[in-house]
Amino acid sequence: YARQVPGFFDPSTNDTQVIVSDVPLDAAALTDDFARIDLAKAGKLHAFEITIDASGAPVSTAWRHNGFEGPDPSGLSTADVFTKTVLDGKVIEGSYKSAEESEFFGNHYSFDVTFRAAIAH
Repeated sequence: YARQVPGFFDPSTNDTQVIVSDVPLDAAALTDDFARIDLAKAGKLHAFEITIDASGAPVSTAWRHNGFEGPDPSGLSTADVFTKTVLDGKVIEGSYKSAEESEFFGNHYSFDVTFRAAIAH
């Protein structure tokens, strides 16, 4: 899924939020972070979210997954590899891969996702 959201650093611009999910999401879950958090806590959603700014650079990531002990990892590393193929206001396509395994509150994880989605406005 992909949708436009107010800019992470500049609310006067639009960022694109990409949600890579293992289940279909309804409109309420797509627009409400807390709904996705609750679904994840209940084991009904496993997702990786990426916020990409207007220039096409990732500015934030978040996990929605009940497999983490403690808080879900969020943030990003400049060493991670993001490749933007298309970002034209209608479609976003690309890939994002962690440079190495990370650790967050004792949880070890990495990611390697490829995505293409129409951007909801």
